[in-house]
This record gives sequence, structure tokens and C-alpha cells, in this order.
Amino acid sequence: MNPTPILDYIRTRLTAIEALRTPTQSQSSDTATPRTVRTLKRKFDAILDDEALDPALRTRLSPILRGAAIQALEGAEAIDELHHTTVASAARSARNLQKRTHLQRGGVLTGAQARKMVRAREDNEVDKARRVIRRDYEATLRTRTKQIISHIQPCIWRPMYKQYRLKITPIWCTVMDQLLDNRWSLKKVIIEHR
Repeated sequence: MNPTPILDYIRTRLTAIEALRTPTQSQSSDTATPRTVRTLKRKFDAILDDEALDPALRTRLSPILRGAAIQALEGAEAIDELHHTTVASAARSARNLQKRTHLQRGGVLTGAQARKMVRAREDNEVDKARRVIRRDYEATLRTRTKQIISHIQPCIWRPMYKQYRLKITPIWCTVMDQLLDNRWSLKKVIIEHR
């Protein structure tokens, strides 16, 4: 049994089927749906400039195709204007929301009152920043305290009352920092002398 003729027959059938499935470049460009106004106008001009088209049909198709091109152009412009309108309205509503903050209820707002309000707002921001810094400092103090406590013998630490521990902990932190600084400076000196 020789499989070559059967395989050749299958290959020719497959190429014929593929040729029917995939259109050539000229066929695909002719039948593709235009997505932009420019390609639509190009298609309409190609139809009207076709020599094989009957002149009576051409005169009847010309106003229809021109109207379709105008409608497509107006639709594209309407979409563009709608986009710009929605962007502008979103920006306007954002500006209006910013303007709706109440400065004062009732009465006339003087310049001195406005300056006082601005100063109070700035002071509040500074206080808020100080609270954040203090919270961070307290967190680092807690972690450093845990590190110090791990180095101190538990038999010495447990008998101390809590009030003494709270007084002694910051002192221990500074002492530990000084020891660490001295250790680093000693290491630098030793490395430099080598």
C-alpha cells in the first residue's frame, strides 16, 4: 500500500477548502465594512467612479450615497461634541463641588475672620502632622523598648513596678542609642586603622 496518492489528494482538497475560506486581499478590502467616515467616503467614490455602473443607476445612487456620507460625518461630529460636553460638565461639577464649602453661617465674612479661619486650618494641619509624628515616635519607642527588654534579664525586670518601668524606659533607649553609636564609631575606627 502506497499512502502518497491519498495524502496528495487530501492536501489538494485542504488547499482548495482553505482558498474558499480565506478571501484574497482584494476581496477582503472590497467587502470590509468601513469603520470611519473617510473609508466610507472612499467606498462611495469607488462605487460612483465604477465604469461598469449604469449611468441611470449612478445618478439615482449619487444623492443617496452623498446623504449617507453626510449623515456619517454628522454622527461622528455629534459623538465628538458629546464627549467634549461630558468632559466639560464633569469639570464644571467638580469646580462647583469645590465652591460649595461653607465658610460661615449667617452674617458678613470679614477679611480678618477669613484670615483667622485660614490660620486655624493651617494650625489644624500642623497639629495633625505632629500627631502623626508622635504616633510614629511612640511606635518606634515601643519596638525599641521590646528590644531592650529582651536584652535585660527577666529576673530584674519583673519585680519593678510599672511606673518605674515607664520612667526608666526612655533613659534606657537613649543609653542604648549611645552604645550603638559608640559601637559603630569604634567599628569605623577599627576598619580605618586596618
